[in-house]
Amino acid sequence: MIQNSFRLSLLLVVSLLASSCFYVGKVEIEEQDIFPDETTEVKIKLYPASNTESAHLGYTFLLIGYVDIDRGTIKKIDAGGHYGGPYTAVRDLDLRNVLLNSCATSAIPDLDEFHADEWQAWRTPVKVMADSGLSIKFRHSVTAPSTVQGGLARLVIYSGQWIDDGDGTPASVEMFCSGLSVVGINIRPSPPALRD
Repeated sequence: MIQNSFRLSLLLVVSLLASSCFYVGKVEIEEQDIFPDETTEVKIKLYPASNTESAHLGYTFLLIGYVDIDRGTIKKIDAGGHYGGPYTAVRDLDLRNVLLNSCATSAIPDLDEFHADEWQAWRTPVKVMADSGLSIKFRHSVTAPSTVQGGLARLVIYSGQWIDDGDGTPASVEMFCSGLSVVGINIRPSPPALRD
């Protein structure tokens, strides 16, 4: 198993930038190779788009699809404290449902092609305004299910910002989706049981 500190594991980044957005600039995986029932930590760094002069106050979010891997209990956002954090990330089901439609039309046409077992939206609990050069770090943990006996698990990650109009209800016209990242985590077959 890989024992060194967090290591970059960014297989694909498609930057489809819009104003007022944070895009995925870096993804680090603590343990790249894990066994079933093992947990690893993921660090996702979101960076403001270059045109921060047109930034708006809004909730920064990630929409994550989990393929052959389960979400864990660690869910800290703005872990670096650049925007008043660290915060416990809010899991927002209403936001998720809107993003599954609005991000698909602005980035990837058919999310079903990823065959995600689950989609979740995570966001900042407070509105933030992009500040050039200051990232938002999302710390998250994932666990390999005991039923998966080897193979490549994936995290499908969208990022962006929800510019709420003040009613607290997500709407597609309020979403700015800035891109897509797909990250792989290798699940190794369980080692054979030791015999006496």
